[in-house]
Amino acid sequence: EIPGSATGFFPVNMKLGGNVVVNFASAQPLVRQGNDVYFFQIDGIKPLFVINGDTMAVEPSAIRPFIIKDEVRIWLLRETTAKFWGLNQDFSSKENLALYFTKTAESQGEREITIGAKKVAEKPTDKDFEKAAIYIIDLPENFSTFAMIDLNYRGDCARLYLDGQLISDNFYNGRSFGYATRRLPRDAKKLELRILPIQKDMPIYFPSEADTTLGEELLYATLRR
Repeated sequence: EIPGSATGFFPVNMKLGGNVVVNFASAQPLVRQGNDVYFFQIDGIKPLFVINGDTMAVEPSAIRPFIIKDEVRIWLLRETTAKFWGLNQDFSSKENLALYFTKTAESQGEREITIGAKKVAEKPTDKDFEKAAIYIIDLPENFSTFAMIDLNYRGDCARLYLDGQLISDNFYNGRSFGYATRRLPRDAKKLELRILPIQKDMPIYFPSEADTTLGEELLYATLRR
């Protein structure tokens, strides 16, 4: 079923190289970067792929490809992530560079939120972040030629670490978590991002543009000039 407000196009018999053919997909092709082929989910349409005759339902993820076949990695992104790039914009444009990241630990439960003397929720503790979801972000050798690292995430709040040391934190407001590359050593290889989940009935104000879906997620990480 396709909503009346939906727009886009579905590929038919799309050859991706080697012996990989997308016979059909109810998702829109976005861009190819080397062996990585990106599609995005059109809002309101359940993603379904038929690849080399095999049918599969797919959930969008910016963490890992949903299938690797003959060295071709096929990804499905959310429409909000795809809109960030622009429908025809290469992920390796002169202005932005997508960063590869992996989720290495799930959140281990919700934190206990206490109300302080000023009648507002107190910030999370170090112990709270010991139970946070963990993402490892790979930095390319040329990261210092870009000005900022943008981390677009959903969650209660997040902390950024380099070599086990806390270097920045962020309280979620629907906007990206930015960090200037000039603050990193030139030989930095990886960053660690820890995110606490959004909980039900949290006594915390979020702006209207914030996605307050329960849980947490790193949607994408980019370098920008």
